[in-house]
Parts: sequence; C-alpha cells; structure tokens
Amino acid sequence: WVPTPAAGGAVETVDALRHALEALGVRRALVEGGGHVVDLFLQARALHEAYLTLTPWLIGGSDTPALLGGEGSTQTESPWLEWLSVEPAGREVFLHGRVHYPPDSPFEP
Repeated sequence: WVPTPAAGGAVETVDALRHALEALGVRRALVEGGGHVVDLFLQARALHEAYLTLTPWLIGGSDTPALLGGEGSTQTESPWLEWLSVEPAGREVFLHGRVHYPPDSPFEP
C-alpha cells in the first residue's frame, strides 16, 4: 500500500510512484481508488487497464463518489475503454477493459 501525497501535480505524484516501483523491479501494479486517483493516472497516461463493477443501484448527487474526478473533457479528447470481458453475475456486471488515449487528448504526461 502506497499513499499518494495530497499536494503536487498529478504527473509528479504518479511519476514518483512509477519511479519507486521501477526501483523495486515492479513492472505492473494494481491501483485501487476513487475518482481522484483514477483521474491522476489518466492525466499521466499511466492507466492501461480497468476493472469495473456495475451494481443495480442508481444513486447520484453532488456528494456521491464518482468514477472519475478532475475537470472532465469532451468525448473526442477523452480516453476510452476497449472491453476485454463483460461478465454478468447475479445482480452485478464485472467489466474489464483496456484504456486507449486519443493522440491529441489533453491527457498527457
């Protein structure tokens, strides 16, 4: 478990984590977090795959946690997921996707 610092830019935070893991010989890492953490890794183009669980509860509002944090972007400049697997299980659906970044998107390190 590695906490991310609250201060500093997104790229510096993710780059520091990436360098620390590389120094340890780690080539792949599982990162768990909410919208803020996902946004940090997208901004640094360091998120390559995503695992999502869809549940049947339709909740929302300004105080509800969101899948993505940050300022947002348009559909044409946003990263997108290529679905590798979609597995329904009871009331939930488990999704696994590969992240693709448009060449001219603002999501750059």
